[in-house]
Amino acid sequence: MYASIQGRYVEHIEQHNLPMHILDKNFGHPSRPDDDHEEQWNKRESSAGHTKSKYFNPPKTLPNPKSPPATKVKKRKVDQQEQDAQGNLTWLWKKKDTEVVVAVLPSQMKGHILLIRHCELCSLRPHQWLTGEVIEGVFHVAADKFAVLNKMYLLNHYTASVILFGDRTQLISHSLPKYIHANTSTVFLVDPAQSIKELDDSEHAAKRIQEYFRMRRTRHSITDWVDVKWKGGVMGHPLQTDGCSCGVVVVKMAKAVMESFPLIPNVNFECSKKYMKRERRELALEILEASVFDEHTYCAMCAALRPPGSPITDWVQCDDCERWYHAQCLAMDSRDFKKAETGYWNCPLCK
Repeated sequence: MYASIQGRYVEHIEQHNLPMHILDKNFGHPSRPDDDHEEQWNKRESSAGHTKSKYFNPPKTLPNPKSPPATKVKKRKVDQQEQDAQGNLTWLWKKKDTEVVVAVLPSQMKGHILLIRHCELCSLRPHQWLTGEVIEGVFHVAADKFAVLNKMYLLNHYTASVILFGDRTQLISHSLPKYIHANTSTVFLVDPAQSIKELDDSEHAAKRIQEYFRMRRTRHSITDWVDVKWKGGVMGHPLQTDGCSCGVVVVKMAKAVMESFPLIPNVNFECSKKYMKRERRELALEILEASVFDEHTYCAMCAALRPPGSPITDWVQCDDCERWYHAQCLAMDSRDFKKAETGYWNCPLCK
């Protein structure tokens, strides 16, 4: 046994007749074996711009990244809906006036609705006077749009006419079921046409309203606003340029009042015949869009699920527009009902 590894080397040399000078080599203990060379990264100069490579050659300058193209919003479905609404309105306006319900609008008063019939919607056709039902319906749609349903009371057009132009006996029978506090005690009676008596008319309207509140207190014991000193005022507004668009101008002024409530608005809009014609169509589309009427579930004459009177309900469907009707609402006898039920039948709107 040898005490060191060098003794083993000597024995190995003698056994194999090797030269002894091999022991002259330094047998120190290096930090790492001779065959374990220090690792180094293989450095390579970039060949960018000089030679081609099957791998990646980085460019000398990096260009700024291009922004992705703007995503095009698909409006096909929306456009199709708009075209359908426009086509439906055109179809309705071409038909002869009927009493068929074409829209049901939510009212400011819970549990109440506003019916818009075909003949009333047709009053929005060019060169016609708007009916009170259409004007009132647009008021409720606009009040919902401008979020003033709980801030502004919308007076029924018939009640307003009675208060302003009716006699004392008619005033007694009308009591407003709901009131919202007034921010001003001024009455504005606006005339779409040019009038030098607008202030006088407003003062007269203020007196009529004051009289109404007093009679309401006497008749119904309601004291709201009875002590308010009402006065007349004048609000600046555009003037109509024809003899049939007064209702459209009134609706535009009412929208301006709702939009700026509780401030007094600065009413300013175009009143040309071309603009009024376009505005009539927009108002009609607003009514149809705001409608909650399901013409495939409810009767298109009474807008109800069941007709008044007999508990037996006979339904008949139009073969063209597919609207449903109560036979009772159409005053059909049994023979006409059987004929419509078995044959091809057109409703009053499609005739």
